[in-house]
Amino acid sequence: MDFSKTIQKWGFGMAPISLNMRRRYDDAIQHLSDILNKSITIEEVNPDLLSEFKGMVNRCIREDQWDWFSVHAEFGHPPKSQLKRIIPCVISLRKSSLSNSLSDFNQQLLLLINQGVLQIIHVYQEDLKNQIYSEGAGWIYVLSQRENPKILKIGKTDRSVSQRVREINSATGVLIPWAARRVYRVKNAKAAEASIHQLLSEYRVRSDREFFNLDFFVADEVITNFIISENMSDRAHGKVIYYNKDKGYGFIECDNYKDVFFHCSEVLKEDKRFMDQGKNVSFLLGKRPQGPCAVDIKII
Repeated sequence: MDFSKTIQKWGFGMAPISLNMRRRYDDAIQHLSDILNKSITIEEVNPDLLSEFKGMVNRCIREDQWDWFSVHAEFGHPPKSQLKRIIPCVISLRKSSLSNSLSDFNQQLLLLINQGVLQIIHVYQEDLKNQIYSEGAGWIYVLSQRENPKILKIGKTDRSVSQRVREINSATGVLIPWAARRVYRVKNAKAAEASIHQLLSEYRVRSDREFFNLDFFVADEVITNFIISENMSDRAHGKVIYYNKDKGYGFIECDNYKDVFFHCSEVLKEDKRFMDQGKNVSFLLGKRPQGPCAVDIKII
């Protein structure tokens, strides 16, 4: 039996984006960016490119393609709940462009912006990491193999998860490559890993290795509940020092930065009407060429 023809070089979801698909993805992202920036009119919209973008987002939601994790990483690992809200907006945007309904078209553009699509496009095009890494912060990852899905490798890294997985798979003793199933951003990766390993100790295969024998969804629930209960999510806290409601942007002051830019599209939907100067907020730190920006903002 020729195993070289049955075992892929990469874990499922982590295949590098091919040159052909990269061109298609880049064209779709640029086209949506041009639409959002109103660089093109409704008559110039290409429905096929909107469908391509929808396909990229669906890859990340369904986790059913060999490059789904690679695409999700290019987007900056946005929450799946956010991606699921984007899909119907893109579908409606495409329909309104085909029917040449300008009022509906503009309404869907606003809905897309409110779902934070600008940050996703920015991260993809600028090849930036989703967050500014504070000291000690990093990622908790859960890896598995399609051929043996209940053996999980759970660890930490303060670098790119994709880079860490490539290192793991490059070891000569690895026959079947590992693939990332889920990643979690935490503010103290070392402490979080130790606590998670302790919580899952009954499933640990060996005490000196980070392998666990349990169902992925059980592990995901334990890790998610731990991060929430121990306030381990890598979120910053600050106060809004300026906010222009008409233009939809402002600045937040926090411990490490005095002027963190934010756009109203990154404010939690139910908090938008309450956003104003003086509000205390929590958020994730993002990057843009001009400096730090706030992502996923919630009023405290």
